[in-house]
Amino acid sequence: MKKALDNLKKSNASSKLSSIKDIEITTTHLYLRFKPKNQEELNILAIDSTLVLYDYPLDYEITEIGYYYRDPEVSDDQPTYQYCAIPVDKKLPKGVEYELIANLFIPDEDNVDSTEGKTSGKLYSSDLIDSLVDEALRITNNLDMALHNKSSKVSASKWRPAGKIKVWDDVQNTFVGVEGVQVRARRWFTTHRGFVKADGSYSCDGRFRRDANYSIDWDRHYFALQDGLLNGATYNGPKKRGNWDLNLKDDKQAYYATIFLAAHDYFYRHNYGLRKPSNTGGLGRITIKAREANGKSSHAEARKLYGGSDISLKAWGDPSHLVYGTTIHELAHASHKNIDRDAYIDLTWKGWISPCTPSSESCDHPGPTGADARRVMETWATTVEIVLTNLR
Repeated sequence: MKKALDNLKKSNASSKLSSIKDIEITTTHLYLRFKPKNQEELNILAIDSTLVLYDYPLDYEITEIGYYYRDPEVSDDQPTYQYCAIPVDKKLPKGVEYELIANLFIPDEDNVDSTEGKTSGKLYSSDLIDSLVDEALRITNNLDMALHNKSSKVSASKWRPAGKIKVWDDVQNTFVGVEGVQVRARRWFTTHRGFVKADGSYSCDGRFRRDANYSIDWDRHYFALQDGLLNGATYNGPKKRGNWDLNLKDDKQAYYATIFLAAHDYFYRHNYGLRKPSNTGGLGRITIKAREANGKSSHAEARKLYGGSDISLKAWGDPSHLVYGTTIHELAHASHKNIDRDAYIDLTWKGWISPCTPSSESCDHPGPTGADARRVMETWATTVEIVLTNLR
């Protein structure tokens, strides 16, 4: 930015920008790389909703739509690095190692209600901020010259990221809104966010002048989907100017979206007063590993002790209502445990641990006590599954 400012001061543009001599290039944001060692440290970061975290470096161009990036330096038993840009005066979460990558000067490009922008506590004209950002992009070979060379006012106008995110519902035989999911629009180190409504529409909380990278993180405060070992389930969308509309069907992202809808409904919508599977979220949020497998799904909190997830979901290829119902079923097990932890642990011991310890063959024959314990656990979860699934 300092070089960009020097270039503007030397150019003829400085005569048109009255406040250019007064502008100061000072650090407004810090570009950080967090290095969580386990799921617990990852959850510490998740507690702070003001941290906009990405699992890939923000100073690299995203050239391909995809799922997630994993840093090659990180071992398989640890979460990948998390990147973000934060205001210089923000307090950081304790207990997670981080590295300062760079000091940043980020002017306010939005200026929603004014022709002036505020940077480092001072007001500058939006023309000055626009020129400064354009020059910084030009000298780093990141300026879209096709857009820059257009002289029309429309080409440089600010736009608000918005659109619709929907997923196919086999029962309703139509696309339905993925209510509650957060859509993010990022241009380099600046991110604007918006939550999807019941009808699928969303609108982000800020504007850009140029193209932005859209993305989705399939998580909320109380739960998080995982794709692979300790990787958050994400979707890196297109880089574009204008609305991003997405209809998901018969693919991995549709699988994620349906699981997300079930978890969101359980935690945030209709649940007949059932206790949440997690009371606190954040450090105690439920992790759901969305496996590309079809088999017996399960809930086992103990898996988190060795880097696993609370819920292992194996409903790949099932119709959407079965994926939704299976997710509700496994969340109901977590909720059951949250009601009376000791009683649930006793049922688990009698129904699964004790019968299955000798051999896999003995696990298939738990005896009367074990069968009764399993029946109680499954009756609870199945009842909740039927009731909540029928509310859709």
